[in-house]
Amino acid sequence: MSELTKSIGDIQRSSQCREQDIAHQRQASEDRAAASESELVKCREKIQSTDYEMKFLEEALEASEAECTTSKNAIATLQKEIDHFKLKFAQQDSLRAKAEEKESEERAERVALAAQLNAQLQEHARVEKQLRESME
Repeated sequence: MSELTKSIGDIQRSSQCREQDIAHQRQASEDRAAASESELVKCREKIQSTDYEMKFLEEALEASEAECTTSKNAIATLQKEIDHFKLKFAQQDSLRAKAEEKESEERAERVALAAQLNAQLQEHARVEKQLRESME
């Protein structure tokens, strides 16, 4: 009987060791599960934060694209105005050149008429002098 009790005692000690090992394994598994759960929560928070940041960046991108489009339209409008003013200045330069040419022609014509008138006056004076001399 002593062997029997000894054997039962060994079985009980063996069972207790197994129960303790199982309890430790269960505890370790629960700790790993809790750590995994904590890591999962952190990952979800990071995903949520990243989603928020992505939405913010998308809105900023849309605003930048709208601003860029507005700037492009403003540049196109200014370029049209520049072209319009270039054309207007070219027309003014052309008109100024024509006016200066016409003024130059008129000046040359006045000089020619003045020279002709002077020549006629000299001729008239010469003829008048001849007539006076012939009358004397």
